Amino acid sequence: MPQEQAYEGPQSGTRVSELAGTPEAQEALCTVIRDTAWTSLDDVRAIVALGGVTHPTEESLRTLWEASMRGHSSSPEGVASSTAALALGSVGSGMYSADDERYPSLRQDLSNAAFGASDAHEKATYVRALGNTGDPSLSREIVSLLDDEDAGVRSAVAQSLGSLGPSPVAGDLMRRLKQEKSGVVRSSIAEALVSWESPPPAAMESVRAAIRAEPDESARFNMARILAKNVETFPENGEVLQDLLRAEKSKRIRRHVAETLAAAENK
Repeated sequence: MPQEQAYEGPQSGTRVSELAGTPEAQEALCTVIRDTAWTSLDDVRAIVALGGVTHPTEESLRTLWEASMRGHSSSPEGVASSTAALALGSVGSGMYSADDERYPSLRQDLSNAAFGASDAHEKATYVRALGNTGDPSLSREIVSLLDDEDAGVRSAVAQSLGSLGPSPVAGDLMRRLKQEKSGVVRSSIAEALVSWESPPPAAMESVRAAIRAEPDESARFNMARILAKNVETFPENGEVLQDLLRAEKSKRIRRHVAETLAAAENK
């Protein structure tokens, strides 16, 4: 870690310092997570700190898994559990980048947790954890969950696909965008597609048609971002953005569109 963070113990004023993810520091953080004498806030802080460790010890991985299995809910314990699951994904990112031989096992365990969860909130959390790994090979694995019956899960899948890189599964995202009934999910899908590299003309045509009828402000905003990003390749996008600028009530959409059109004129 780039700097020291200290946590006060509830009973004796003991300070637990986290220094550069050393094994000693990780052991201290694991103690905080496992010791019920510490507050829920200390628990979450320690979990977040472990999530930033590049070279986790076996104890750290085991402690995060134990914390993630306490139950995902709005209670302090549930928040800590969800944070631990997300932290496992973040730890996985470092392991993936470092070609850590333990990463495939962590990847599989996270995938099993996501697909095996019976609770929608828990499933969505583990899907986001998979997105936190930054492993692009996971995109084809989780894309099937775009058809999950729970909108929160579908939104989490779209968000994770945006993090993993949407290009390999952009067709699936476009298919879902056309039939999705939830505005929140449509917004997440459109946001994921903003980073799509080299979208085909048919996809841009679909977005141009969709934005005209989109009732959700957040979804329109992200669709406008897609059109704006690709306006040089597809001049037709500029015409739709001009129409949007005249009719749009959302200030942030008008501002983004105006800035895009102004930049295009100045080139």
